[in-house]
Amino acid sequence: MFKKSLIMLSLVSSLVMASKEEFVGSGKGYNGDIKVRVSVENKKITDIEVVKHEESGFTRRAMKKINDEILSSQSLDIDNIAGATYTSEGIKEAVGKAIASSGVILNKVAKKATINEELKDLETDIVVVGGGGAGLSAAIAAKENGARVILLEKMPMVGGNTNYATGGINAADTSIQKKLGIEDSAELYYNDTMKGGKNLNNPSLLKKLTEESKYAIDWLISKG
Repeated sequence: MFKKSLIMLSLVSSLVMASKEEFVGSGKGYNGDIKVRVSVENKKITDIEVVKHEESGFTRRAMKKINDEILSSQSLDIDNIAGATYTSEGIKEAVGKAIASSGVILNKVAKKATINEELKDLETDIVVVGGGGAGLSAAIAAKENGARVILLEKMPMVGGNTNYATGGINAADTSIQKKLGIEDSAELYYNDTMKGGKNLNNPSLLKKLTEESKYAIDWLISKG
């Protein structure tokens, strides 16, 4: 009896495992191909994993959001993430190719979530419009100086154009350079930037930027 039970349990486990399948597909992203692994169970998508991509680091949030929406709606008819349109299209193309031979029948139109908005008045000292690098810095600095701050951003992800900087920032005579023994100066930075701008830069603004850039670096380091 015990042996029969083990055999039955093994058969059930085999059937459950057999109903779970994985399919791989790829689509064109902004910087290259995006490869996904799609798990299917009982003719439904149960998981989407991005296994390879060449996209910028900030698009990871967009990828997760797109994957979550495909899973919840069981459809590819979902909105792209603003600011990561090519990445969104690449994910959807990859998933579509992965399940082409899986037997999964996706919903033609994704169910749109109903939003019940409750409007209320808010009071604050400062409203910062735009959550790019400048807006985020302004909001944080205002908060540090005791102000109540509301930051508004129209896109689904903050960061703005700074997202595309991929971690790069220009500065001269910084504490990091000094530790590494790199000789640099605000004057060199000024001349280089003026040349890059074909001498059309605002001199006083550029002087301010190049002379105080090192303090911006220290400030960012202090924020982790």
